Amino acid sequence: MRFPLLHRFSWLLGAHAWGEILQAVFLLALARSHSAAYGAVLLASQYGAILLLLSEAGLNPYLADQLTHDPARQRAWLRRFALLRLALLLLAGLGVWLFIRAQGYPPRLRLLVMFLGGAIGLEALSGTFFTALQVEGKQAVEGRIRLWAAALGWGYGLAALAAGWGIFRISLCKWIET
Repeated sequence: MRFPLLHRFSWLLGAHAWGEILQAVFLLALARSHSAAYGAVLLASQYGAILLLLSEAGLNPYLADQLTHDPARQRAWLRRFALLRLALLLLAGLGVWLFIRAQGYPPRLRLLVMFLGGAIGLEALSGTFFTALQVEGKQAVEGRIRLWAAALGWGYGLAALAAGWGIFRISLCKWIET
């Protein structure tokens, strides 16, 4: 007896678990090898979470509804939502930039916040794509993509840590993972 629904969601669950495990290993390795950089990465990640929250803005249910009720215009809806999220991300990014300047952070930390925070904020754009896959019932495809993205991104981060690279080169891992 086959359970197609279980198969589709098992990929998503496995990819999520794999990504979280690899991220935890990366953060633990970063904390052990570069404690100052670890603190900066956590600060940048929190600003990134704010960017993600503001750029997602709860749009996925509305997008899913539009894709379900108007499948002939799927590309148009995806383009519209991607542009809307990009505009929200840019506006939120401007707000974060002004806020971190007002906080008096050193220029290098401000740059890291925008670099790493931007990668986290871009998850809203990938969320547009993944919502379309979910509407089409392709959760297994989404799971495979997320699994490989996590393996490549966090794997790169761990390799960059082992190579002793600087924090900006290390932080590329989040851009790869996103």
